[in-house]
Amino acid sequence: SVKTPGSHVAHYAPRTPLLLTPDDSVAIAVRTAIGKRQKIAVLAPFPAPLEHPLIVRWHVAPTVAEDYARELYATLRALDAAGSDLIIVQRPPWPAVIDRLNRAAAGSGT
Repeated sequence: SVKTPGSHVAHYAPRTPLLLTPDDSVAIAVRTAIGKRQKIAVLAPFPAPLEHPLIVRWHVAPTVAEDYARELYATLRALDAAGSDLIIVQRPPWPAVIDRLNRAAAGSGT
């Protein structure tokens, strides 16, 4: 079979474990991680609802698919470099971007 760039399931995987959450679960995931004393980095389409020393980076995601897709890997690299124990990403509504995030989550934490 022919291999194409970006087609490997874990091609764009951060070293930090990545948790992809439904849009209504980001707050729960953040509270759970803080409860476990995990340092977290977050990618969501809204600002951090609270300041906490364990939230080491919060990136407000673009709300336009093309912008989100264009910035995704640079954003994941920045979140990965933030020194967190876990990256929490709110699942966006666009299938092509979800596919990229699923690939990143599949190989994260290795």
